[in-house]
Amino acid sequence: MSSLNNFYYAQYATSSESEPGYDSDNVEAWEVLKNSPTNAHFVRIIEEINDKRALHDNWKNWLQGDTVAEVKKEIEEECNMKVRLRERKVVYIYRPQLSNDVKLFKFKIALCYNGVLCKWFFSMGYSFLPDALEIQQITKYFTYHPVGPRIRKIIQKIKKMIDAFMESYAYIFKFTEKVEEKYPRIEFEVNQFHTNLRMLLMEKAWPKSIDKISPADMLIINFTFDENLEVDNIDFEYIFSEESPVSEDTKKMYVDFLWEQLSIFFKLPLYEAFIHFMEE
Repeated sequence: MSSLNNFYYAQYATSSESEPGYDSDNVEAWEVLKNSPTNAHFVRIIEEINDKRALHDNWKNWLQGDTVAEVKKEIEEECNMKVRLRERKVVYIYRPQLSNDVKLFKFKIALCYNGVLCKWFFSMGYSFLPDALEIQQITKYFTYHPVGPRIRKIIQKIKKMIDAFMESYAYIFKFTEKVEEKYPRIEFEVNQFHTNLRMLLMEKAWPKSIDKISPADMLIINFTFDENLEVDNIDFEYIFSEESPVSEDTKKMYVDFLWEQLSIFFKLPLYEAFIHFMEE
């Protein structure tokens, strides 16, 4: 038993020469250890964690208070958004208004509380936003105040990005809708950023100024838009049917004529230019 006692009460080497050895029966050694650099650093870490946890406790207590409704109203007026407040999740809800006071879309920006790190982070998993929005750089930071001024500024930045996205969406959707009413056989393809519109013309949906060599001929036009939603670049491909062989001179003649006809898209608004291209 004495050998066991000797083993239990042994003093072990420490990781630093400034650290005292610890004898469990030695009160003086214990006092020195409490004041050692390692212990002081450990105590500071514990205090910081407790302070951060206290912030979240304050948040939970605040949710039970009388000022919650006032803050919700303040955020609604400042950001034009509804907000849901929970102990571990805050969700900002935005319904952009399109024409005729129609609100068809609902987007969500969520922040979730991480209990291990004692911090709030933006959660893309709980958010619902257009994939085209590039917000990684502005949502990578943490916060201790999910409804504070700094977060509200970030929310407003995201809102402006949503508005720009919806503006381009509404513009292109309105154009394609009007075109399809007049030419149901035209096919469209739009990229997720609304910067590129691909149009397939064939059969009866065909420009009057262009004579088909074969009924199976097709024309693919690709429009690229700038940030103001104006046509910035045009590419096209005239697909000649294999049933009717075409000489290189004829192909060049068609390409040159099409470039001339498509130049109208740089001069007129998109729909007006399209009607001119199809009907003139």
